[in-house]
Amino acid sequence: MKLPGFVGPSNVLSSTLEDCESTINWFKESGQVGTPKADAYLRDRPGLGFLFSVGSDPVECLFYLDGRAFGVAGTTFFEQFDDDTFVVRGTVANDGIDLATMCSGGSASTPNMLIISGSTGYTFTLATNTLTAIIDMDFPVNPVMCEFFAGYFLVLDRNSRSIAWSALEDPSSWDTLDVLETSWAGDNVAFIKRNGTHIWTGGTQTSQVLYATGGIEVFAPAQESLIEHGTMARFTGQLTPQGVASLDQDARGGGQVILFRGLQPDAFSTYAINLEQISQAGLLNASYAFVITMEGHVWYLLNNRNETNTFRLTPVFDFTEQQWHHWAHWDSTACQWIPFRGQCHMFAFERHFIGDRLTGAVYDLSFANLSDELADV
Repeated sequence: MKLPGFVGPSNVLSSTLEDCESTINWFKESGQVGTPKADAYLRDRPGLGFLFSVGSDPVECLFYLDGRAFGVAGTTFFEQFDDDTFVVRGTVANDGIDLATMCSGGSASTPNMLIISGSTGYTFTLATNTLTAIIDMDFPVNPVMCEFFAGYFLVLDRNSRSIAWSALEDPSSWDTLDVLETSWAGDNVAFIKRNGTHIWTGGTQTSQVLYATGGIEVFAPAQESLIEHGTMARFTGQLTPQGVASLDQDARGGGQVILFRGLQPDAFSTYAINLEQISQAGLLNASYAFVITMEGHVWYLLNNRNETNTFRLTPVFDFTEQQWHHWAHWDSTACQWIPFRGQCHMFAFERHFIGDRLTGAVYDLSFANLSDELADV
């Protein structure tokens, strides 16, 4: 029996008489080529397999480059290996304000990793496995996140328009003159994200695009790149194959999820997803997102760090199918759905890994996992 419209997205509107569809832990997959029996079918999402636990504090960041994988869980900085074991590499600060971020200059820099955690900067030397707090007086006072681009480590200073960059290939050396302060608009910068040959600076109401000048000033705003859209949650600013996506905010309002296709912002959240955002009014600045590319699908997962007021379900946009669905876990005791436990993602050793938003657990994300093996909270 065919049920027209059964294979489709989540779409619970304000008038449920109009539409009240919830696609939970399933997603649309089109037949695409050949002679399929139907245009599309519903496929179950990949499951979580428990690998190890770093401790009780949530996993804030996972990072991989050239054969080595690292993470931050609370105050613990650790390295993960391809045999699903880990070793603690040091202790970092944790102030509960923002998620930790990491970047690396690869083999060209010494030391060659930068970690921002708890409003503090650290370098990690891969050759000696040494974690060191940055003591340079010119390092930003309240660092919130980092990026690497064109040989430089970039750091955003919290509640400011200032973006600083390191000495070439050296995240331990900083100069007070190596700072760009965005000035085309008055709002603070919320996040920085490398996108191709540019650095995207998402502000609280506007966005600008920086480029490497090759000159003395090093970085400068690209001409005509001031965009009248910013973000209300810095950690929703993520790079997708089609551009930078984030939870929108500008002088007129916010709450839509937008994609910057070049310099043109397009909203890709639906009325139903926007309605979910409205239900979290006042708490959306605690939202975060991460992107997973898996078996041809590109998913943008949106969640909230405020555990008592988070989304009932985790909204997920499939860029491949251009539809929203939801990921969640069923609480058989309370008989209710709880949001997906992931807080960060890493593709390493040709596998997908998820960091737990409630505990120090790291999971394997795979279609081979037919259920979720979650760590106890």
